[in-house]
Amino acid sequence: LFSVLPAFERYFFYAITTFAFVKALWYSAVMPVQYDEAWTYNYFISNDLWQSILLPSNNHKLFTFIAWWFNLLPFDKVFLIRLPNAIAGVILLATFFYFAKRYFSNAVTLIGFAWLATCVPVAIYMTIARSYIYVILFSLLLLIHYFEVIRTTGKRYNRFLLTSTIVLGYLSNPTFLFGHFLLSIYFLGQLLFQRKFKKLKPLLTGNLAALPFLCLIYSPDIFGSHFSGLVHTAYKADTNENYFFDCIKFNADFQTGFENMYFIFVVILITGFALCFTKYSGSKNLLIYAVLSIAWLPFYALIVHDETSRHKTIFITISVALILMFIVQAAVGKLIQNKYMLTLAALFLIFCNTINLNRHSWFK
Repeated sequence: LFSVLPAFERYFFYAITTFAFVKALWYSAVMPVQYDEAWTYNYFISNDLWQSILLPSNNHKLFTFIAWWFNLLPFDKVFLIRLPNAIAGVILLATFFYFAKRYFSNAVTLIGFAWLATCVPVAIYMTIARSYIYVILFSLLLLIHYFEVIRTTGKRYNRFLLTSTIVLGYLSNPTFLFGHFLLSIYFLGQLLFQRKFKKLKPLLTGNLAALPFLCLIYSPDIFGSHFSGLVHTAYKADTNENYFFDCIKFNADFQTGFENMYFIFVVILITGFALCFTKYSGSKNLLIYAVLSIAWLPFYALIVHDETSRHKTIFITISVALILMFIVQAAVGKLIQNKYMLTLAALFLIFCNTINLNRHSWFK
C-alpha cells in the first residue's frame, strides 16, 4: 500500500508516524514511572514468563507478555517496558491509514491520520506501560473485520482473523468488551433489518470460535476466584451521585484534549449526528456506528465509577477521529485538496494536540 502512494502522501505518512513514535520514545525516557506501571512491573513483568500472563488479577495479559521479553534487554527498565506500546502505536496508525483510505478522500485521510497520531489518548498510551493502546488497535481491527462482512461474501471472509482479533482484544484488556458488544449489536441489528441472514454466519461463527480460547486464557481468573475482578474491570456500580455528568465531561476532556471545555466534544457529536440525516455521500454505515458508539456514554455513565472511566471507553478514540473526518470531508473537503492548505491544517492539529498533551492533567 505505502509503496504505491503518491510521494506527498508517503512523505506525509512517514513524517507524522516518525513524529508520533519519537515523541513517545522521548516521553518514555523522561516521564517518571507511574504507580500502575510499577505495580504491573513488580507483580507480573519481573516474574517468570508464565506469571506475566497467567496470574489472576492481571488485566493486561497481552501487554505484560510482550513487555516481559523487552525486559530481558540490557537497558533502562522503565523505558523498555514502555517501548512495546510505542511500537504498537505505529501499527495502530498504519492500520488506521489503510482503513481510512477505503472510505475517505486522500486529503481527509491525511487530516484524520494527523489527528489520531497526535491526539491525547493515543499519545498517552503510546507512552504509559499499560494495555490500552492494544485495546484501541484491536477495536479498530474488529471494526475492519465487521465491515468486511458487508463488502465480501461469506465464503471469502476470513473467520480466523476475526477470531484472532477478538481473542487478542480480550487478552489486551477485559474492557474490550464494550467496543465488541456495541459493534456486534449494531451489525446484528443492521443485517437483520436488511434481511442479510447469510452474512450473519461468518460473524457468529467467528465470535463463537473465540469462546474456548477466552475461557482457557482467563481460566486462572475464573478458577482462582478472581472472576469478580474481571467484572469489576469492565463494570462497577456508580458510587458517585454526581458522576453522570462527570463521566461525560471526563471522556470529553480526554478525547479532545481540551480540559474543562467538554462542549467541543458535544459539538462534534451533534454535528456527526446531523450528518447522518443529510445527503452526504460518504459511508453512512460507518458514520452512524461512530456516532452511536459515543452516544451511549450517558447510559454507560449510569453504571460506572469515576476512577477509570476513560480507560473503559478508550475504543471511542477511533469513533471521534472518524466523526471529525466526516465533518471535514463534508465541510471543507474540497478546500484541503490543496497541498499547502492540507499541510497547514495538519500542522495546526498537531500543534493543538501536542500543546494539550503537555498540559493535560492525566500526563503530569
